[in-house]
Amino acid sequence: MNTSIRNNLTALLKTGAFDSAPRIEPMSPHKWRRLVQAAERLGVLGYVAMGNGRLSSDLPALKQAQALSGLVTFQRQFPLIDASLFNHWSDKRLMEVREGEMNAPDTSEETLFLLDTIVANAHSIVTTGINVEGILSLGRITRQHHNSIDTDKLRSWLSHIGLVQTANFEANILIECWDFHAWEIPFYRKPYPKVKALHDRTLQYALDTRPTSFTSLTRTQFSTLTRLNIALVETLSYKFMSAISKITDIEE
Repeated sequence: MNTSIRNNLTALLKTGAFDSAPRIEPMSPHKWRRLVQAAERLGVLGYVAMGNGRLSSDLPALKQAQALSGLVTFQRQFPLIDASLFNHWSDKRLMEVREGEMNAPDTSEETLFLLDTIVANAHSIVTTGINVEGILSLGRITRQHHNSIDTDKLRSWLSHIGLVQTANFEANILIECWDFHAWEIPFYRKPYPKVKALHDRTLQYALDTRPTSFTSLTRTQFSTLTRLNIALVETLSYKFMSAISKITDIEE
């Protein structure tokens, strides 16, 4: 187990994304290089760089590690191109929500942005597993726009499109793994079991040095049953669409 690498990766991400100051454990240059490789696989190098910049005076070993040379200092915004749903009716309702809100006299763009980020994370959960970059983005949006979020609208939208359970799972990740409080998250409902174990497993796979793709590892280890418990309708719709696509490919 690469506990020290995983702990330091989490600590740097907390510092880079949320400006916290957790303790960093001493490690060898080889382990720091593995940490950076894992961050690259997860798409969170920018957050690691920002975390290192904020704590560099206390981390001479990390500052000198060759693995950190050339890191970007800007974390790109989590792409929302996947902010769609696999179930036709749910996706239609999502589009109706967006259109209705943009034409409303009291449009809340921050709430729509948060909704899209929840949906994009749900897309990742159904297709591959937990997207650490997406969860960090979700946490940053939740905190930065906390006072601008229309809680009643958001909860109504999540219920309308059938993502209450999935959003609650995402909220639990923020609480169990990234030091958020339940009162900070308007889409939190109740505790979800084994969230930290699933999240830590995702980080652990990213630290795996074997020549196996991170995506296939995540897809293999994040079981269908787990996805069904988190996003039943979306997972079933995704499986159905995938099966139809395979049949079509065979016929062609």
